[in-house]
Amino acid sequence: MSQASGTTLRPTTPASNQQPHATRKKSMRVPLEVLRLVLRWAEAGFSLEELFDVRLVSKLLNEETISIAFTSGRLDRTLRSQSNLWRCCPPTLQRTYLYLRVNYHWKYPSIFSTLLSRSIEMRATNKGVNDDPIVKELMLEDALNNFDLDVLSQRFTNNSWISFVQGRGLRQWLDRYDSMGIATYPDAEMNLKLYLLLRMLGIRDGYRLHWRHIYKLLEDPISEEYKASFVHDVLRLFLGQGGNISLAAMLESDIGSHLSLISLTDPILEVAKWHNQWTTACILHQAIGGNAIGLTNRNKLLIKFAQAIVDTVGHGEVKVARYIIERLSDGSGIRGMHGLYEEIWGEMYREDNEDRLFGDFLLRVKHRLKRTWDDEIAQAL
Repeated sequence: MSQASGTTLRPTTPASNQQPHATRKKSMRVPLEVLRLVLRWAEAGFSLEELFDVRLVSKLLNEETISIAFTSGRLDRTLRSQSNLWRCCPPTLQRTYLYLRVNYHWKYPSIFSTLLSRSIEMRATNKGVNDDPIVKELMLEDALNNFDLDVLSQRFTNNSWISFVQGRGLRQWLDRYDSMGIATYPDAEMNLKLYLLLRMLGIRDGYRLHWRHIYKLLEDPISEEYKASFVHDVLRLFLGQGGNISLAAMLESDIGSHLSLISLTDPILEVAKWHNQWTTACILHQAIGGNAIGLTNRNKLLIKFAQAIVDTVGHGEVKVARYIIERLSDGSGIRGMHGLYEEIWGEMYREDNEDRLFGDFLLRVKHRLKRTWDDEIAQAL
């Protein structure tokens, strides 16, 4: 072809100088063991930013570099010291870190890997595949690929590192978490949220508890199948750790609106031990079909019953208090409340005689209970 055609001719190598295909030089492949030795040397001398630049070379170097940074403890120390670093990491890097956390659970157990492992065991048990390691590995991969990374962000906490606590801190918080009797859920995010809630409720003087974070934590959608159990666990945490102020905040959250899914008798008895009439009345209002945060001073009779429950528990008459709560929460609402008043006092309720709930109220209820129990025993015989 002539140069006038606009095409530049390239010189060709004479056939005699061309090497046969079989004798062409190939690129040398570095053995994996040597590559890891080089990366360990680089980890000791490079900054973490310089070390992570090596990840960009290839998929293999990406995996090996992160693994080296993890096993050396370098990555954990950095995440722990820089509270905003996790949030700045791309999702792919976050998931790779979570994979390493789980794969090295046997050597470096953490809160995250412990709770996730429990969830996988529950899934395997439910499906009857506890003895099938391949299926369990697929379950683990699915759980990590679909894990809500936002749960581990600063959205709920001041430092994401508390989800990866290890060593003595792990044992301390895991023992405290397990002592609450919290259920295990197939979605590890639910257990991690309960753990984060425990940590936030454990904050004492000198730290600021961000209620907006708790609201977001509780307002996230929860599986319908496990919502009642989750609500029960949330309430148990607040009763065991939070006190009056935090419990009031929980009642205003989305979870508070789902209290009707569970029996509130025991929670009301627990709150009554705090000698807090208003909080007892709030949960009692929810138990009879109202809204815990909709209670006002206009609900005079309900508030008086709440005070009666507090006084009854204070006198050690828990059985009597339980009877009152169960009667009020039998589904009959305000009518049932008026009916119980009439049973005790033998007359219709009027606003001007509500103070009768004090005085010899406990004695009258006990007398009423004795008659009820005697009737039940007689019927049984």
